[in-house]
Amino acid sequence: MAALIRRRLTPQVAHAAMLGGRRFGGEEAATLAIVEAAEPEQRVVAGALERARALAGAGNRQRAIVAAIKRELYGDVVAALAESRLARELLPEALQAPAA
Repeated sequence: MAALIRRRLTPQVAHAAMLGGRRFGGEEAATLAIVEAAEPEQRVVAGALERARALAGAGNRQRAIVAAIKRELYGDVVAALAESRLARELLPEALQAPAA
């Protein structure tokens, strides 16, 4: 889990979150680039569905390209998570290798 935090967060934000137990609201998390976007509470589901539809509508070729880019960018993080006992217990299906 620490590998993912180190990859996504600046050292200052990681320090505040990991050592200080600091929590971040949606807008602040978006400003700090912890998340890609934030929605008001009443729009969370609708916003997530809109983003999912946009990604799904991109076509198989683009999805394959995005998947390859993500594997390149985050392969080391996925490997570290796969070695983590806690991650294996909480996210077993997410850590399985994608079907070719």
